Amino acid sequence: GKGFDYDAETEGHIKALLADAQEEIKDGLVEELVGALRSKAKALYQQAASSLFSSGAERRNKREALQSKFLVLYQQLSAFRKGVELFEDKDRDVFDKYLLKTVCAEIANLIFTDRAEWAGHKVEGGAVTSAEDRTAVINALPSTARGPLASLNDSLTKKSSDDFMAALDKVEKEVGIECKPLDKNSERSLVFGVRQQWGEQLKEEKEAPVALLLTLQLLTLHVHKTLVSAPGRGAGPMLEKLRDSLTPDAAAKLTDFHKAVVKLLTGDEDGKEEAVMEAIALADQCRPLASKEGLATTCLPLDAK
Repeated sequence: GKGFDYDAETEGHIKALLADAQEEIKDGLVEELVGALRSKAKALYQQAASSLFSSGAERRNKREALQSKFLVLYQQLSAFRKGVELFEDKDRDVFDKYLLKTVCAEIANLIFTDRAEWAGHKVEGGAVTSAEDRTAVINALPSTARGPLASLNDSLTKKSSDDFMAALDKVEKEVGIECKPLDKNSERSLVFGVRQQWGEQLKEEKEAPVALLLTLQLLTLHVHKTLVSAPGRGAGPMLEKLRDSLTPDAAAKLTDFHKAVVKLLTGDEDGKEEAVMEAIALADQCRPLASKEGLATTCLPLDAK
């Protein structure tokens, strides 16, 4: 369309203001003022346009960052849900509920942080991190937008991650995120990254209970080709699932380590120091079992099982 006529508009306003001015100075003054004010008006316009462009670019960057973070977490969840299927029905709830408390909650918090910004609701620290934060965001939304997010929040208290996935599916389009399923290439990349992360963490881990879980998770990945995200209560089922694939020596060490960790976590304060020392010593013995070099001697050959 036709551009904004800065000169004509500015001249009209000035002439109105100078209607009573002396005739001999009017025309020259108007011309001088138009030139000065036109320059100022263009500068203000350009500043406003730049601000709008920056805001738009910032929103696009935030949207891309949201999708990127969401995709990483969603693909982790997809892989860990496969890991749940490795266990017997009686043990699956332990792993599934842990996913709800960890990865599912992280995904929900990411979505709720985005919705808080969309609604103009300020969150302490700039990010949603708790159930209380999520409830506050829901209450800040228009009533027509609350339903799907309330269902997503409620699903975190259920027994199965299936409920969360169903609720997430309904939120996906509204929030503008894409739940891309794992393909072979993305799964291979994810597994490689997680294996590296767990391996590096295990080398430095000082807490015996965490070292036990990392060791068992790495061995499960090696033996069953499956990523498992486990809580403390998952150590026993993981060890039983691995036992037939381990050498007798490795199985005995891991069994002793598991018993020591249980004793450490459930024993009384009087024997706490001794339990800590025992668990640390066994952690140092078992840590190499899940190392890249140790896996070959920790696990039985396929034809020996």
